[in-house]
Amino acid sequence: MWACDLRAGIAVLTYTRPPENVLGFADLAELDQALQSLADDERARLIVLTGGIPGYFVAHADLADVGALVHGTETGPAGPDAWQRALGRLSAIPQPVIAAINGQAWGGGLELALSCLMRVASPGAHFRFPEVADGAIPGAGGTQRLPHPQRRDRRAAGSARTRPYRRHLARRAVSRCRPRLGRPDRCTATALTGCRQASSAAHRQSASRPRHRP
Repeated sequence: MWACDLRAGIAVLTYTRPPENVLGFADLAELDQALQSLADDERARLIVLTGGIPGYFVAHADLADVGALVHGTETGPAGPDAWQRALGRLSAIPQPVIAAINGQAWGGGLELALSCLMRVASPGAHFRFPEVADGAIPGAGGTQRLPHPQRRDRRAAGSARTRPYRRHLARRAVSRCRPRLGRPDRCTATALTGCRQASSAAHRQSASRPRHRP
């Protein structure tokens, strides 16, 4: 499901699960293991998550797993804790992790993207929390992560509407957009540029602060 391509210090994890790249508990456990291996790999300086099916980053969580959880039936060895483990690993891993969003990122797909340090989107990327329309809230931290990058529009955390990448870019939920994001080298180059800019901005901000001597 998750294929890793490590070249020149950049590890691209591509998720492929036909037909729509839904994300199940077992897939999250696999992602957690891949991230754990990369965390200890000195060759990997940057990690990129992307989708391997045209039109999909991660469509949404696997509704079969969600249904089994709701009805109390067997969910497999991974279980629902796989969400917290994988997303927690994304936050704690020493390397920066970039979500290269090349299509639909709804529900769990959006929560996965929000757990990354940066989100790079193609014009075909679109975002939504469809569970909100049914009276549910995002269950993997999306209610906390989405308002943070948007800042100026916290109401969007509870929105069930589909939002194209330009609107999210304006609200800072998407860090960069690329007209042609299909190739991994394009998204990684953009991600590296963004990381360097963010690092330089943080350095300038730190240097501009007054220093207080004891």
